[in-house]
Amino acid sequence: MKNKHLILIGICILIISFVLGITKTVDLTPSQTTQNRSGDKLIGAMITKESLHLFDFESYFNDNANDILNGNNIITETDGYTNRIYAELVDKTAINEETGETIHTKEYVFPDTDGWYLYCATVYEEPNNYVTNIAGEGLCDVKSGNHYKDNGEERTMEATLYTIRGSDLYTVYVNPIYQTPTGEVYITEGTGIGGAGGLTKTITETVTVEKDDEEISYTGTFIIHREEIDTPQSVTLTQMDENHTPLQTDTYTAGQVPETIVTKAETAYILVTEQSVGENGNTVESRSLLQPSDEHLETFTVAENGVCDKVYTEIRWTTESEFVV
Repeated sequence: MKNKHLILIGICILIISFVLGITKTVDLTPSQTTQNRSGDKLIGAMITKESLHLFDFESYFNDNANDILNGNNIITETDGYTNRIYAELVDKTAINEETGETIHTKEYVFPDTDGWYLYCATVYEEPNNYVTNIAGEGLCDVKSGNHYKDNGEERTMEATLYTIRGSDLYTVYVNPIYQTPTGEVYITEGTGIGGAGGLTKTITETVTVEKDDEEISYTGTFIIHREEIDTPQSVTLTQMDENHTPLQTDTYTAGQVPETIVTKAETAYILVTEQSVGENGNTVESRSLLQPSDEHLETFTVAENGVCDKVYTEIRWTTESEFVV
């Protein structure tokens, strides 16, 4: 009887180890580079708090039980067992702040999936298709670039998710977003990155197709950073003259800094004092300076889900001074 129990325990451990390996839930590698065999293009990534659990292990186990139980650890072909979450193409409107004109666009959204996503997708619409770069709320420091070559194209996007230190976003999952040749957009199971401080996950895939007897390649690269910060509390702006004398002091709650600040004529620089609450409840204070060459102030606001979003304030300098700190 004891031997039977040991055998069952051994099988359970083997299965659990196999599941973790196949679903990559414990793969915390900082980069992932693959050759896409499906023909679908990697166009983005969605960051989620938990695994999407899209791998159909039950079907995989039923089809491969003998190999698994016999200790075959060279099973890597999982095509056909990974489920997908498809996006919806919806209409969006925006107002051009300079002209007041209403702009109509389309955007792929994932209404039943919680997360933060960015992508560079092609919208198939008459009379002309167009490419749209989207970064959802909560993603900051977004960068993107397209590089066209004679034999293909390279697209890159990069963004940072700022989270409260000590929140339940200690581990996040980076799930690839793909687009089919006919335009459908979907997410597949991704891998997790976890740890304190700053983390980075890079996913890269290349697709090669034949067009007019010539091989054309597409490479998508998406870089996701997860940075932990202390909980923002307040921002104090002190305008100083050339003699380092305070002219005006204004304190704002985090997230309530005005969109535009106009300085006094005598202001030579602004002393910025930011107060935050650390993981242990202690007050953390940091200082920085703004000079007339600085056009914007960056501060943080806190969302309910433990994510901090950046807020940009325009600084309009009225001083004629050439004073440099």
